[in-house]
Amino acid sequence: MSNFSSQFGKSFLTSSQYISSGSNSDSESEVDDYLPESDETSELSEDEDVQLTFVMVEKKKLVNLFSQCPVCSSEASLRENCSGSLLTIHQLCDNDSCRFKRVCKSQEQLSRGTSEGNIAISNAIFMSGSSPAKALKMFKFMGMHVISYAAYMQHQKTFIIPSVDYIYDEEKAACMARVAGHSLTLSGDGRADSPGHSAKYMVYSLMDTTTKSILCCELVQVCMFSIYCTFKNLESTVVFSKSNETGGSSYMENEGLRRCLASVMQSATVKELVTDRHPQIRKYLRDECPEVKHSFDTWHIAKGIIFIYLSMFPCSM
Repeated sequence: MSNFSSQFGKSFLTSSQYISSGSNSDSESEVDDYLPESDETSELSEDEDVQLTFVMVEKKKLVNLFSQCPVCSSEASLRENCSGSLLTIHQLCDNDSCRFKRVCKSQEQLSRGTSEGNIAISNAIFMSGSSPAKALKMFKFMGMHVISYAAYMQHQKTFIIPSVDYIYDEEKAACMARVAGHSLTLSGDGRADSPGHSAKYMVYSLMDTTTKSILCCELVQVCMFSIYCTFKNLESTVVFSKSNETGGSSYMENEGLRRCLASVMQSATVKELVTDRHPQIRKYLRDECPEVKHSFDTWHIAKGIIFIYLSMFPCSM
């Protein structure tokens, strides 16, 4: 998702360099604090995947650029408006013979009423795994104009999650197209949201051992609840319905493997599958997929040997 922000434009602000003249020693010492230690000058990254580049500019310095009319150099009246990180400046020349006016925005504004910078903030918080409440509070402590928590949740729902789903579907289709018609050796395992036998969610993944790429991931849930509300004569009736995807948390791994194999076998052939020694998976592959060679990974084999050794010789270690 490094190229996610490229969907919202190539750039948001044209930067200008300003050099202040003067020989004041205090001003020179202040400038020295910001000079790089080496003679090398820092340049903006030209990475093709990163189209948007942002810099931190003090609001007063930015507003001063519009204090004079660019046509007649007369004083200009300004009206400012901040929408999240988007700064909009309305400039009107005070000279009656000129009356030049313009509207300048610090970022490109999108069609849905938001700006590239606001989307980039929400995207950065989401992709870095940061807490949105803490990240937004950090910006407020710095005195920066940022989006609200509600705006972040709306961006996540409207822009970020659909983009993640789109990229995931594209990558999955590309991976399946690369292995189409081939005979594969896969390795699979599941990861639950909690240890033990009380997990509610599990993600089962299948990896191609040749290309080291994940071909399929399936999310399995123990149970799903649906709530139906009906209103009659101003009285509400709430009905709970429960539908089980699996009979319990111990059945989720086998169900995840079933779904992953069904997805992969639509375009490729599985000749060997490496898993742990789950008894339900062993029975499923033995009864329903006898053509697939089932192997155990060495880590689980070694762990089983150690447990057997400790049970036979408890005092040897």
